Amino acid sequence: MKKHSFTLVELIAAMSIMLMVALIISTAASTFFVAYEQSEKLSARLNTFAAVNRVADRLICNSIPFVWQNEEDGKEQLVFLGEPHELMLCALTRTYLDDDSGLLFARLYLQNTTLYCDYSGYPILPWLDMDQFNYTAEPIAENVQELNFSYYTFTDGELEKLDEWDTEDTYSTSIPAAIQMELVFTDGTKERWLRRTAGNSYNSSFGQREEVEE
Repeated sequence: MKKHSFTLVELIAAMSIMLMVALIISTAASTFFVAYEQSEKLSARLNTFAAVNRVADRLICNSIPFVWQNEEDGKEQLVFLGEPHELMLCALTRTYLDDDSGLLFARLYLQNTTLYCDYSGYPILPWLDMDQFNYTAEPIAENVQELNFSYYTFTDGELEKLDEWDTEDTYSTSIPAAIQMELVFTDGTKERWLRRTAGNSYNSSFGQREEVEE
């Protein structure tokens, strides 16, 4: 029997075909993995947005004026802290905590590159250190480079934007009409959440105690 051997041209052709098939497979695999990574990043970003959106809707939209007696001077003081990079408030909301008060006291702040929310069913007072309270700290969003708050109020019928809310001076008896939270992520992207508060009138303040003449 005569054996047939491949010629050089046939070997080159076969190798070329194999290289083309390998190239097609590697290109398809690379495209798949790139698309998968982009999908994972998009999914993570959407989950982050959903978490921040829930916080904005639950806390800022339901925030109310709440006053508490400052033991240092005996005066009632608004339980609210509106700084450029930190927010403390009281929200009237359905709570999943052990108490049945329906009030949720919360603090939003940035630590390293993580947005945190500290919350409790009992008052967290801005004029005292946080180590004096029992609260739960929950991470909301990661890879956050900056956290900025803006506060809106009506002045002479016009909406005015403020960088901070001074509860010891002009706005000692009310909370902002609206609050904007801005997140700047480590990749340079920027997102904003603007929510109107539930109430900013002194007359609707919770915790307000007045002497009743008998």
